[in-house]
Amino acid sequence: MLRNGLAAAGTGSSLQEALRTVRANKANELLDQKKYDEAVAYYNDLTKQDPKDADLWMGLGNAYFKRAETKADSLKKPEFKSSADAYAKAYELRPTDSNLVFNAALAYQYAGELGKAEAQWRAVLAKSPDDADALSSLGSVLSDEKKYDDATKVLLRAIALKPEEKIYYRQLGAVYSKAGNNPKSTEMLILYMAMSKGTPAADPAAAAKT
Repeated sequence: MLRNGLAAAGTGSSLQEALRTVRANKANELLDQKKYDEAVAYYNDLTKQDPKDADLWMGLGNAYFKRAETKADSLKKPEFKSSADAYAKAYELRPTDSNLVFNAALAYQYAGELGKAEAQWRAVLAKSPDDADALSSLGSVLSDEKKYDDATKVLLRAIALKPEEKIYYRQLGAVYSKAGNNPKSTEMLILYMAMSKGTPAADPAAAAKT
């Protein structure tokens, strides 16, 4: 009906905005119904028609990400890469939305695009320097890139922000191990084990001395 109206009224009509809204809602509906192939195709079509709409690029990123999760492991990375590209485009259009750059960083990391993932995680931290989870993710990427000194600094910062998060100690222990620093690796893993299975000491200072 809207298309018929547009054919009669021309492109300057408010019907154009109504049609854009209806089509965006249709794309979201396909995503909600888990019709990921159709959603990807529909969003791709919409972004071609309106390439400056950040919401459409975000929807495309969501569709690719959800579809990636349904694929066999050997087929996931290209889907995550497409998802990350779409999120990155959305962030380019809406640089105030930190969720978009976070999603782009995560998708690039899952895609194995380490350089791009590092850049996106650093963009996240430029906005939220005290985001310990983002620091942890960046630490993982840096470790995979064999940038062990940088990874160590980043993870120590995460631990300083959230010292109760035991997983960071295990993660840092793994980085020290890869870097060949076995004493520090053992130290971090003992801390992780103590936090996981240990019991609080009545007198910690005395327990440490013994």
